[in-house]
Amino acid sequence: MMEVSITAVIAGILAATAVPNLIGMLQGNKVQKGLEQVENSLRDAQKQAMRMGERCDLKLDKTAKPPTITPSPVGCLVGTDRDLPNGVAIDLSKGNTISFSFKGTTTTSTTIIVKSQDGKGKQKCVSISNGIGIMRSGTYDDTRSKDKCYRST
Repeated sequence: MMEVSITAVIAGILAATAVPNLIGMLQGNKVQKGLEQVENSLRDAQKQAMRMGERCDLKLDKTAKPPTITPSPVGCLVGTDRDLPNGVAIDLSKGNTISFSFKGTTTTSTTIIVKSQDGKGKQKCVSISNGIGIMRSGTYDDTRSKDKCYRST
């Protein structure tokens, strides 16, 4: 009987320490998946704008639960999931629409921040440069004075 009690106590202690780490890991995976969906949508819209020879706009609705990506015209996103994972939120540094010209260029630089809905954990980001539309992704840190979206090593 004593052995069973000791085993139960040890199992309880292990569970109490492991569960928060597991939850944090799952949230981090959702944020990473959301970042990949945003990146894939942006690259797809840029590619389709050049392929179709017309402007492609992506509207990112950060108020929807989960956030959504809506293309205009409809053919701007091919085979990309438009709903981000549950539990993920997004924020944009400028506006809520990203436009690519028929050349794949943009007129504004924007940073899209992907984070956990509860605000905990690391925030990820995609920055789109003004002009030729180069994209890079990384970790977002709003406490940095410059380059808040940076590649973490």
